[in-house]
Amino acid sequence: MGREVGIEVCAEARDEKGILLDFICKNSFKFILLNDRTILEKAVERLQINKNRGEIIIKPGTTLLSCPGAEEACLEAITKLLSIDNLKKFTYIREAYKQLGMETQTLKRDIQTLILTNFLPGECDVCRRLKGQRSGK
Repeated sequence: MGREVGIEVCAEARDEKGILLDFICKNSFKFILLNDRTILEKAVERLQINKNRGEIIIKPGTTLLSCPGAEEACLEAITKLLSIDNLKKFTYIREAYKQLGMETQTLKRDIQTLILTNFLPGECDVCRRLKGQRSGK
């Protein structure tokens, strides 16, 4: 995403916590997964230029990016990264997240079934599937 708007996100996130990268990724993924535009609106509202120190800050005062003389361009690039038009391209992430959720539920159910085999006699659904038989459902 960073290359498309002219700001190398990873190169700018040199501090030990990577605040810029964290801020952009967290808000981007929240929007992509939840499809809620207010997430991006609130994120952009928190951004502000501090001309005295040459920084982009997250209100109330956390330094997001130090860029003396280029504050406006950097703020514009960050805002573009957090734009709905930019993030709409990443819908495959939402689909992968949904698929992962479904697979996780299936895996949990299968694990619970296998755990129960220690306590209940008979053959479980997993064993029947492995043998190529259909469940009685």
